[in-house]
Amino acid sequence: MHIYLQKPFHASRMDEDEQEPCVEAAQVYMLMKKEYRISRNIRASWFFDHLNQKLKVNESSDLADYHNELDVLSVIPKEESGRIDLGQPFLYYRVTPSTLVTFLARRYRLVFVLDMSPSAGIVDIQSGSVLTDEIIRTLSNCLIGLVKPFNVPGSCVLFLPQIYVTVIAYTPFITCTTQQVFIQGFLVTQDNVHSLLDKLYAKIVMFENSLAKTVATTIESAPRQNKVLFSLYNDYTDDPPTKSPTSTAPMVTPDAGVVNMLRYGILALQLLPENTSASIIVITDSITGPPETTMFESLLAQLRNSTIACTFLKISSDYHPSYCHGNVPYFELFQFIAAATFGAYLSSCPNLAASMIFHPGHFSCNRISVVFFSLHPRLKTGPARSGVSRGIQALRSVLNAFSVNNRKNMFVLESAGNVFYLRLYSMAGNQSHYLESESNQSNEELSESRCSSALSLHKEEEDTVSVFSGHGRLSRLQEECIMLSIHGIANPGPDIKEDLVHVLQNRLDEAVLDIITVMFARNPMHKLTLEDVHFIQKPGEKPSCTICFTLPCFALPYLHAVSHYLQQNLMQFLYTPNYLDIKPEQYFQEFVGSERPTARAATLPSNDCHIFLFNRPPASGQKGIACIVLTLVEKDGRKVDILPAKTTNSLPLITSISTEQFMSLTATSQYSVEDASSLPSNVETLVQFSIWEKGDVGIQQLTEKLQHSVRSALCDMVTEYCILPAPLAESVGEPIAVEKSQIVESTQASIPSSSSGSSLSSWRKLMHETFPGKLFAQSDSGEESQLEVGVKAGLHSDRHESGDRGIVHCVYHRVAPKWLDCCAELGVPSVHKHSYTLSNHYSVELVLREYQSIVMNSSDLISKVFREIRGTGAERKAQSKFVPFSPRTPILSTELRRESSLDGEIPATGNYLVIGRNTKQWRACRALQEGSVSVELPPLFDAKTHKGYQRFDSILPYTQTQDGHHSPQPEACKPSNFVPRQRLLILTVKEKFLELYTYNLSHELVVKLEKLLSRLTCWHKARSRVMTSIVLQKMGLFAHGQFGQDAAILGANNESRKDAEANPYISSVGNVDMLIKHLAPPDRDSLTRAPHSSVRSGSLRTMLPRFDTLMRDRKPAKPLHCCEYQVQNSRDPVAKQGLQLLEIRADLKTKLEKGLHLENLYLMWQQRTSNSHVPITLEDIELLKESSRLIHYCASPLLFSPSWRQSAADHKAQTALSTRSSSISSFHKQSSDDSDPRSRQNSGGSGKLKNIHRRSESGESRRSGKFIPPGLKTEEKWHGQLCQSFMQEFVQYVTSLGYVVISTKATSPKEKKTIEEPRVSLSDSESMQCYLQKTLLGGILTLELKYIKPFFFVSMYALECSRLLTGTMLSNQMKLMFIDECDKDKFRIHMHSFAYDFHLRTILSYISGRVLIFKPGYHLTSFMHDFMNYYLKSPGYARNDCCSGVVTMQKLVTPAHKLYEYMLNKDKKYGMTVMRMVPVSQFDFEAEPPENEYALVSLSACKGSYKDLEDTRQLHEFDNGLIVEHRAVTYSKQPETQGHTIVLRYYIVMASRRELFPKATFESTPGMFKMVSGAGMFDTEEVDGTKLAENKLVKFLIQQEPVDYLGYFSQYETQLHQLLLHQATVTEAHVRSMVSTAVGHCRRDSLWNGLLLGVAEEEKTRWKGKADTDDGAGKDGTTMKLTYAEFRELLDAVWTSRLDEIDSFLKPFLHQHVNWYHGLFKVLMHKFGEKVSRHFSSPDGRVQYLALLNPNYLDMFMMVTVDTVKNLINLCAVYREQLQVDDRTADRPNLRLYYVHSHVESFVNGCCFHMWNCLL
Repeated sequence: MHIYLQKPFHASRMDEDEQEPCVEAAQVYMLMKKEYRISRNIRASWFFDHLNQKLKVNESSDLADYHNELDVLSVIPKEESGRIDLGQPFLYYRVTPSTLVTFLARRYRLVFVLDMSPSAGIVDIQSGSVLTDEIIRTLSNCLIGLVKPFNVPGSCVLFLPQIYVTVIAYTPFITCTTQQVFIQGFLVTQDNVHSLLDKLYAKIVMFENSLAKTVATTIESAPRQNKVLFSLYNDYTDDPPTKSPTSTAPMVTPDAGVVNMLRYGILALQLLPENTSASIIVITDSITGPPETTMFESLLAQLRNSTIACTFLKISSDYHPSYCHGNVPYFELFQFIAAATFGAYLSSCPNLAASMIFHPGHFSCNRISVVFFSLHPRLKTGPARSGVSRGIQALRSVLNAFSVNNRKNMFVLESAGNVFYLRLYSMAGNQSHYLESESNQSNEELSESRCSSALSLHKEEEDTVSVFSGHGRLSRLQEECIMLSIHGIANPGPDIKEDLVHVLQNRLDEAVLDIITVMFARNPMHKLTLEDVHFIQKPGEKPSCTICFTLPCFALPYLHAVSHYLQQNLMQFLYTPNYLDIKPEQYFQEFVGSERPTARAATLPSNDCHIFLFNRPPASGQKGIACIVLTLVEKDGRKVDILPAKTTNSLPLITSISTEQFMSLTATSQYSVEDASSLPSNVETLVQFSIWEKGDVGIQQLTEKLQHSVRSALCDMVTEYCILPAPLAESVGEPIAVEKSQIVESTQASIPSSSSGSSLSSWRKLMHETFPGKLFAQSDSGEESQLEVGVKAGLHSDRHESGDRGIVHCVYHRVAPKWLDCCAELGVPSVHKHSYTLSNHYSVELVLREYQSIVMNSSDLISKVFREIRGTGAERKAQSKFVPFSPRTPILSTELRRESSLDGEIPATGNYLVIGRNTKQWRACRALQEGSVSVELPPLFDAKTHKGYQRFDSILPYTQTQDGHHSPQPEACKPSNFVPRQRLLILTVKEKFLELYTYNLSHELVVKLEKLLSRLTCWHKARSRVMTSIVLQKMGLFAHGQFGQDAAILGANNESRKDAEANPYISSVGNVDMLIKHLAPPDRDSLTRAPHSSVRSGSLRTMLPRFDTLMRDRKPAKPLHCCEYQVQNSRDPVAKQGLQLLEIRADLKTKLEKGLHLENLYLMWQQRTSNSHVPITLEDIELLKESSRLIHYCASPLLFSPSWRQSAADHKAQTALSTRSSSISSFHKQSSDDSDPRSRQNSGGSGKLKNIHRRSESGESRRSGKFIPPGLKTEEKWHGQLCQSFMQEFVQYVTSLGYVVISTKATSPKEKKTIEEPRVSLSDSESMQCYLQKTLLGGILTLELKYIKPFFFVSMYALECSRLLTGTMLSNQMKLMFIDECDKDKFRIHMHSFAYDFHLRTILSYISGRVLIFKPGYHLTSFMHDFMNYYLKSPGYARNDCCSGVVTMQKLVTPAHKLYEYMLNKDKKYGMTVMRMVPVSQFDFEAEPPENEYALVSLSACKGSYKDLEDTRQLHEFDNGLIVEHRAVTYSKQPETQGHTIVLRYYIVMASRRELFPKATFESTPGMFKMVSGAGMFDTEEVDGTKLAENKLVKFLIQQEPVDYLGYFSQYETQLHQLLLHQATVTEAHVRSMVSTAVGHCRRDSLWNGLLLGVAEEEKTRWKGKADTDDGAGKDGTTMKLTYAEFRELLDAVWTSRLDEIDSFLKPFLHQHVNWYHGLFKVLMHKFGEKVSRHFSSPDGRVQYLALLNPNYLDMFMMVTVDTVKNLINLCAVYREQLQVDDRTADRPNLRLYYVHSHVESFVNGCCFHMWNCLL
């Protein structure tokens, strides 16, 4: 019921306002309007419009105040979730999906149906009462309860509607003659209900007595064996009757009982007042049979459509085993009807008088105590469906064990021998105010509903405001709580006031914790409110625990960096809180106790970055949340000022590393701040974590995570300051670094004195005591370190920094891999490690090559490959170094001519090292670490791609913009504040083992690199498997296992077998092609499976040999060293060997694929299922055409377009010249269309068509896969649409012959693009080329439909089944049947007949206006001329036909051109329509466009009869189109000899209404041969021996064919031709009649215009019918004034009305003296003036006429005639045409009639004036 309510309801809706609380509504009572019925759709619309909206209840208690369509009477709130707003004068309610809305009506119409069936006359064995008495008792209780007034729940409105009652009785006995309608339309009230019941009782008793007599009579008249069926009051017998007797009693069957009762009720409701709420109440014992399904569904539909509710009152007891004779109640049926009609099913009708004494839920017990629980805001709103707040639900979960079952929101407890009742309320307002207001209420008021309680509290708003004097209204609304009301007779004990309250408060805290933990588990960035902050960290509360960790001494100068790294590591499992409020005082705060000393301000990297939140993962099974504050403190607990080091490059580079040294560098221990004495003496600074815990966060696991984060921060610090500052390469001339003799020197460390209090020398001594000298190389402190010199020089040495020259620095190949390996084992978040293994040595360089591409495409890092060069002798290990290596460098040219890549010596495989990093970022970090502020600093990262590449960010001393530049450095930011964060990527290769280390790369980038490198290694393992298979085949070993099977190749090596099973690229042979051709796997995972192949059949795959046996008994076409791919794949042996093998397989595949394609097409089309419509490629169609034979083709032109007609004319002229040399017999054979199956459709004598057909197949269709007509590329859009329509209709015709359209698809995106390009020039159609097929047992017939300007081609191909793989199984009979089918289809194509019908049918549609495809101004007559010249004879099987003729009329009064123009202007008068025609010459783009031509067209219908094949006469209907044109040149150039002779040429087009397609069968009745002549059809007509001038503006494209031939006419064609000749005769007569009528009308209008000469132009334009007066004037405007003779001629052609005919009282004006009329002339001429007066007199003056024109309506005038010769006097009104009196209203009067009456009145006034003067 989705109906939009246009008129808004007036239930007070209010906008959402957070400051105005509302109570959730449990039930809403609505009052409907009395004047008309409110449908259920409108009620549902009200509910959806007010859903989740606020309602305000009208406080009026008088029903007269409710006058809207729907009014809200009252609202019952939900006690569980409703909130009472104590500070508001009114209470608002919110409608939720769970709200129940009850609609009350002012008037009701009720029909009581009493079920008096025989089953109601028995005694209920359970209650001992007669069911008939129960019917009377139930009816009495129901009526008495209905008329009692009642207060609408939740309001003071006393509701007493008008109730109209009808009581009827139902009995299944048809012979019962007693009145069954007891009461009809009675308005029952409290005053008359008892008297009504007395009358009802008397009538029911009378009906029972009559019913008993009827039953007794029926039983006595029935046979003995049938008495058991009617003895409903006798005891049942144990032995039922052996056979079911047929009852003769006239009674209704039980299954129709319930249907009849409800139908009686529907009929009775229709007699009651309308616009009332309708209901049927059935009082029944529920004993009935299942009704018939159709009848029952109809009944339910009628009840629902009429909005009738059905209610059932049961009077019998429930089912009992002692029931007999089938008297079993059918409760389910009545319950279903009640539910379907929104009624009710009541098992009994109670006495409502007693139930209305007390209100529902009456409770009377004193309130002795109230407990308030502060409600967290997240507990205020509950789930959307339940509507109960989460706080109420949480408390109820504890108290549900003590709930009272028959009461809502009531719990009972026993304490100290006393019983207490508890209730929960959701409150809005101050607690003290509530207690103050509650003290004034009685216990009875407290027991009422929430709604009344809330209204009573509104009265004391003034007291509430005084209590909240300092807070105001808004603060009171924000204070919401849950009130626990305790009722009893004694005060509660501690177990309730303390223990129970504590349990309830803990449950609320758990509920809040559950919500917050779930919230943060879903969205860690969720914003916290002030209440959330105080819930986790109560103001002033000490932390739950404090955890401290130590830091090594060498990290003291870098506390700024360590704290930054530590915060980044903590963010992996912690997150920073987000606050809803921006006020800092509402954030989490650090605890500062009185026992602690005043702490100094700590300088942190950013504000509030030291405060974190920890939410325990749900997978742990526990819930908890904690606030963690990070601080750096000294031993005594004071905070440490974190100041950046003055020189950040203060640590030396690490030259060697071991596991013990790694543990020493990252060592940290857990200590307590209070136990400072247990700390070592060298520990100066601690990392402190203060934790505020809520719930169970798992302190032990959290401590381990925090300690791991501290160690990870130390690892990051060492990596950034001791490893990454080294350049990528060093000069070759320098000695190779060895452990202690390195170029790395340490620099001075800047340690602030305030931090540690120790001097520089003591710190260096402490460093070397902690870490041995072999870790850091020393130099004199007074000299500049060689590292600084090297770095400064390296800033300008790009080649060494980028790794293009020199050797790799020892840090990267000695220290970095070991260090990153230790970090990965520790689990540092910024370090990841992955290991891979290859199968062969020759794959290493190829993998490195592809790995460089992966890194370059995936990130902004630049990877460099280095190869290890070892020394010789004892110093081999010491002299090993890594030099730059390029895996893309081609091999020497002398190696390219080897016959095999295995012939030469394989170079020794060494170790490789691939290092990837961003050089620009490294330079910027080095410059900032050196403290360079004067030079221009390069950007640290690319802002556009930084977040996608780098995981952790640096602390920048400047602000970097999006374009990569940095803004001017502020004074507060110095280079010393810089904390570096670089990226590093290292790949180590040792023999066939690869290890990948990543540092500070984003998680997405790490996963991507790992996935790509893993796929790359698996790919090359699979390529190694391919190489092994190829080598074994070339060795002649074919006994090994198939590709992808591990047992035979790998033997018993389980590890290798597991690796092969995990490799997805060796599981299918379909991946072999890609493995050979590509060095890397495809980008998409879907391509790792078997790729798409041109082999589309499973049988072809089985016919091809396996990949492992391709070279069995086969050899390549040429040796490997002579192939082109030998040079292209010089470094890839797999590609060279594999491509040679693929050539062998491609040759085999090509041979089998063509045959299999044709077989698949045959099998698919033979099934004729849904799969037969699967699209196939154009290549398949070309293959089908090449394999088939062309057995028939036909071409028929489309003559709509002038350019196409010109092409058709040229082709026909060439054909005529070629056929003149042939014999007359062969010519007649070719010219016949459809009479012979092998006649014109074969087109065998036309060599031109064959040439066109060949050119089309060898031209564009082969290149693009779809032929596009050359003419259509430049043709207009309308012609393309006609071509498409012709194609679609012909396809529809061919499909009726059993052909199926072949769906095509492109084979590649490039080819698809080529095919779709012509759609722009043609139309939006799918294709202008179509293929159809008919698959038989003997073979496949294929039709090709396409356009070749100007022809539409149909080519038929036949493919015998014997040429397929399955053809050898067919018999000769099947082959002969296929040949016969081919001959039949060649005959049934009827291409010319179809094209002939389509042309004529389309022209008729254009004339009628149904087809709007043609271009406006289409030249119809030129088309018809060319069409009839092309088709001298209609095809033999055409349904339509046309003819033409000429009508010549001479010696006309009006010139021909003027007459034809008049006919064009008055086309509607003669039943014609004017069509504009643009001359054909405009299509040739002449310099001067000629004038438009016009033709008259009409459309009619006719019927004709013909004899069918059974010689039965059939009646057929045709549409006739008539086209008439004037055969003359432009009017201005028309010769005078043809001025008064009109020549009209007409065309008749007759099309069948019913038949759209040609005749499909050949007539058995023989036809006849007639001579068909092409000369003389359109010869120039002669008039008076002179030929008419040719119209040079019309260019006829197809000329007459001066050829006579003998044509065959079938019987149907002869009958159609006779009907057409008859229609031509009728048409010619109609045209002549039309011209004759138009001549008279034109002459009349011309004379009338001459009469109007002299009338002012402004007076002419006053009448909108001015155009009617100008129709007779020529273009030259030579109309002259009328003479006397012309005026007499005009009077003979117009319509007159005498003055006495207009009004009989004007007759005296016609009997005056002649002299009186002469005086009247003068008076009228003076009155009307010379402009409208026309006086005509005969030459002798004896006859005079005075015409007085009507200036407002020029088509009439008043005339006075005086004829002294005939003694005739006449006063009349003259009309050009008979005046049409239309029915007009007062709003739209008839202006013509008004102007005529006005003019007549003016004329009569002039006559009266003259008569008055004569009397004087």
